[in-house]
Amino acid sequence: MREGDWGGEFERQGGRVRAVKRWIIRGFFIWLLTIWIVAWAGSYWRALSVGFWHTSYEYGWAEGIGQEVVAASRGKLGVAIQRSEWKGSMDIRLKEPYRWRPAGLAGFSASARNITIPFWFPTLISVFFLWAAWRKTMPKPKGFPVELVQTAESRE
Repeated sequence: MREGDWGGEFERQGGRVRAVKRWIIRGFFIWLLTIWIVAWAGSYWRALSVGFWHTSYEYGWAEGIGQEVVAASRGKLGVAIQRSEWKGSMDIRLKEPYRWRPAGLAGFSASARNITIPFWFPTLISVFFLWAAWRKTMPKPKGFPVELVQTAESRE
């Protein structure tokens, strides 16, 4: 290593480690944004349904009861908020998209049984987090900013 170099091998390794950490953080938020965009686009092709099935003996005989807990279809994410017994076997299916009607303000809706969130909302939040992470993990500039000094002779 030359005499006037900016740092030793340890500092170079530290710079590499910081760069790897920076790209791990950025990569996570890029991955998160990609997941929401793919889910948004894919929801117009197929609906994803996550439900639970359990057996009820409430009426004296065995009855299979299924409840959909999460559904993604036509650009919306529906989540069941009704209290129930979500035990038993889980069922994940891809099926034809639901014919959900546009409801609520900007695609948001809520009822006593479920809430619906449009996919553009978590995508927009992911974009904000990616932007914030990108700004926060930018490498610090090294050196001093230099400005040219104007003299009376250079102004003329």
